[in-house]
Amino acid sequence: MEPNDSCKILSLKDKVAIVTGAGSGIGQRVALRLAEFGAKVACCDVDVLNAKKTVEKIKSMGRESIAVKVDVASIEEVYKMVELTLEKFNRIDILVNNAGILGPSKVKIYEISEREWDMVMNVNLKGMFNCIKAVANTMKKQRYGKIINVSSIAGKIGSIMSNVAYAVSKAGVICLTKQAATELAEYGINVNAIAPHAIKTPMTEKFFDELGDKIFAQWGGILIKRPGTPEDVANLILFLASDASSFITGQTIHINGGAFMSD
Repeated sequence: MEPNDSCKILSLKDKVAIVTGAGSGIGQRVALRLAEFGAKVACCDVDVLNAKKTVEKIKSMGRESIAVKVDVASIEEVYKMVELTLEKFNRIDILVNNAGILGPSKVKIYEISEREWDMVMNVNLKGMFNCIKAVANTMKKQRYGKIINVSSIAGKIGSIMSNVAYAVSKAGVICLTKQAATELAEYGINVNAIAPHAIKTPMTEKFFDELGDKIFAQWGGILIKRPGTPEDVANLILFLASDASSFITGQTIHINGGAFMSD
């Protein structure tokens, strides 16, 4: 299956992508979307059984894919992820830094424990740093790369649905994106972030169940009166992973149905 003529600018034919958190939700949909447009995909997740399910779906399209078990908080496991991807596909063109956790729900700054803070930071921020660090030399040698980091609206305005560690970690992702873009641009590497909000996934479904229509009234209201979908996010990431976005780097692109409009 090849993209139709109108979508050739988005083609990822012969490109190799690493997608973390590819076992479910946004990560799974992103992995499938990149594969639909021609990429070979390393589906990486701490839950390797779910990652294998994503691989099966990709292979059913006639695309190449591998499943890799990885805890992104461990630099050793991340380097192994990169090594296995290179052994299989010989290059890495795209990194989608998607793996993340919410941590404890609605815990106040004076209630969160050090262990909870460290757990969220280690996955959401250190994990993204680890992955960028691990792919950087390969992309530098290729003089080509696309890195997309998944942040959150919480990284811009804080979080009322999760906790301080989640919000701060996602703000850190935005700064990490800018710094990486600054350092890697000379090697032909684009680094951008996306900041979703109100995307209904297995991880966020409980908030929709708890808050119902109230979720659409936060921060001045979501103008597009429906939940976002993993497909919505995957389409944006596809654009950033393609050469259609070659003049975009260091940016955080909001995808939130109009709930927050960045200046």
